[in-house]
Amino acid sequence: MQPGDPVLNLRPEGGQDSEFLARLYRSTREDLLLLNLPEAMLQGLLDMQLRAQQAAYRSQFPDARHQILELAGEPIGGLLAHRGDEAIRLVYLALLPHARNRGYGRRLIEALQAEAADADKPLTLSVFTLNTPAQRLYASTGFRPAGNDGINVEMIWEGKSISPNANRRNGSHFDRQRAGDTMPPGGAKTDTGGGIGHE
Repeated sequence: MQPGDPVLNLRPEGGQDSEFLARLYRSTREDLLLLNLPEAMLQGLLDMQLRAQQAAYRSQFPDARHQILELAGEPIGGLLAHRGDEAIRLVYLALLPHARNRGYGRRLIEALQAEAADADKPLTLSVFTLNTPAQRLYASTGFRPAGNDGINVEMIWEGKSISPNANRRNGSHFDRQRAGDTMPPGGAKTDTGGGIGHE
């Protein structure tokens, strides 16, 4: 990012973020919102599924960094990435509705690509098969399909297609941060969907 750009920052996720994470998750589950359930029932279902998702991520990727993306000090998204011995895995990326389609997700992806290139490792992810907007985004940043189980499309980036502006952007405030501890239609089991979502 350049000097006049909005101030974006990545910081570790903390206990104070539980309310925001619930709001973020809700914004990615348009499929559940469309069921027109009573609010109490809907909220109970969302809470249950969010807890299950978080438990699954922590079980499958115990060493992953859980991070919060902030814009001018306000949380607008969540990022979960696992640095493995053989690859960097983009597990989850989601943005609030008002922060989507503004290039923030792309900048996070390009930052991870730069990190992967520095480490000489591929960057991998899995995206919901029906989440074509997310698949287009990943394809535009150099990812290619590497498998499809009928539910999710496995994608991989191997360091050859960072966009022309990526190196310039990747000197931004959040791009090079290494903050420790850090889908269906919206978030992402690389459910990269409306929220971009993942894994």
